[in-house]
Amino acid sequence: MKIVLAALFIISMLMPSGVNAQQVTVCASRAVMVASLKNRYNEEPDAQGLADKGGSMIEIFASPSGSWTMVSTTPDKISCMIASGKDYTRLPRAAPADDPT
Repeated sequence: MKIVLAALFIISMLMPSGVNAQQVTVCASRAVMVASLKNRYNEEPDAQGLADKGGSMIEIFASPSGSWTMVSTTPDKISCMIASGKDYTRLPRAAPADDPT
């Protein structure tokens, strides 16, 4: 576990900090990934969905400052960063058509 944390820390220090969307893949256990994103970038889960193939969960972690990271987690709880960037914005959702309000 200490080796995984050390490797994740070293790789994260080498990554540019959110100037453009990054195409760096870093993998760790989901618990380590969630803790690392919270501690380093103040990012927390903001959206999630299941991928059509493979059963992976795709999540977007975001911070109040606008940084974001997209993560794919396999059923055996291995999480890999897919991309990261800045200026994350939540878009408003329209009410469903069958909503009487």
